[in-house]
Amino acid sequence: MPPFKKLLNTKGGRYNEFKPDRLQEISLFIYNDNKMIDYIKIMNLPVLLPDIIKNPYLNFGTHVNVETGEIFGKPKTANYKGISFFIKKNKRTDEYQYINLEGSIHKYWNNGEHNYNDFNFNNLGSVINELSEKFNLDPSITRLNNIEFGVNLKTPFNPDVFLKSIINHKGKQFSIINQRKKHFRECEHNRYYFKIYNKGLQFKKNNILRVEVKITRMEQLKKVGINYLSDLLDYNKYLLLGTELRAYYNDLLMFDNRVNIKEIKQRERLILTEGINPEYWEKLKISNPDNYYKKRIRFIELSEKYGATKIKSEVYNLLDKKIKELSEIRPETLQELTGEKLQKSDKILQELTGGENQKITVINSTTIRLIPSLPPPTEKRFCTITKTDISNQKERSNFLSENTIYKLFSNDRLNYLKLESKYLNNSKLKLSIQEKCYFIAHNIRNIDSNKRNNLFRKIKRYKNKNCLFNTEKFLQLNNEQKQLIDGTY
Repeated sequence: MPPFKKLLNTKGGRYNEFKPDRLQEISLFIYNDNKMIDYIKIMNLPVLLPDIIKNPYLNFGTHVNVETGEIFGKPKTANYKGISFFIKKNKRTDEYQYINLEGSIHKYWNNGEHNYNDFNFNNLGSVINELSEKFNLDPSITRLNNIEFGVNLKTPFNPDVFLKSIINHKGKQFSIINQRKKHFRECEHNRYYFKIYNKGLQFKKNNILRVEVKITRMEQLKKVGINYLSDLLDYNKYLLLGTELRAYYNDLLMFDNRVNIKEIKQRERLILTEGINPEYWEKLKISNPDNYYKKRIRFIELSEKYGATKIKSEVYNLLDKKIKELSEIRPETLQELTGEKLQKSDKILQELTGGENQKITVINSTTIRLIPSLPPPTEKRFCTITKTDISNQKERSNFLSENTIYKLFSNDRLNYLKLESKYLNNSKLKLSIQEKCYFIAHNIRNIDSNKRNNLFRKIKRYKNKNCLFNTEKFLQLNNEQKQLIDGTY
């Protein structure tokens, strides 16, 4: 068997054709313990209705004309290994013509039974490859509408302890579900849900905590660049999902309920007692946003002082470790696939991709090819204050925006940390990454506006001096001050 065909084989499926002369276009990465991507939803599947109706793997359980695909009576759902197919009606024409798909691709790998075990990158590629072959899908044109990603974490304590310590997420309350087999916390936002639950309880396993994000509007992942089924196998985008998950987790506000606040000083106890109440923060954020951030910082400081945030830090370390594990390259697997002795990963990748400049690595489930990056902009623009590249921002922008700073956090952590150390006060270091980006951008803009405003105040004071004669004609400005005023004086 040719080495690269190993990856393309599916359980019971056929191999995709692969030409050896395309070797220079390939670069493969294999990852361990991937639980990141789970549920997907695809509306208006780009396949023909008669092909789905006649598909031997699906049984819709209703009367249809196998030649035309015409449905008699109400359409029903067809299920295959935990993936559901729905046939929907076009309201304008009153004809059945849309096909929707949704379900857990992790469960699919386990024949629809469960999703608590390991599901690695190789498995993900096989699942998408199998779906493509069995249902005639082209992943590069199959647009995603919803996606869930997260990790299962083995905790040294009962996950319920963690759930009971949660206060809110970005100031919003969680919905709480406590049933016999479901201990669940869910926070609804405009374009996504943030969910944490006791996964071990669901499958009778010990101490498994699930941290998960469900994207309901793909615009939320615009900066990650995930739009199509094929994007799920782009390693660069996969890394960004890990960064996103960390950021969502950091937005949690928590207080370990095992800490006895009765032994704390009265003044500090009052702050903590108010802060433990989710409704307090929700009302404060609406009524007084500025005060909300100040009190939030103070609450976090006191929580840390009395050890009430250790549980959040412990789980973050588990989360971070798991995401890093998912991002590891396994040289031995690459060596097995290529048949080449691996000295240095970058050397092998250079040989595989055919040059130093070919960079982006993608496994496209049906054709495996290198997807080129977009050319850089011809004219670069830089932030007036930081001299950072802002070519990706609107033409009229002069300063770093929150989104650009967040991209630096995701892709260029060193330069982000330089900005944080220079433009963020120590009192703001406890904030979430989104809040940090807001204040960094705000402080950068202020550097420019403060110079101008201070000059105006000085001029105003000079004009208002009680003098016997007009002092305005003696006012002299240097070139820098004239540029600040910009002809408005």
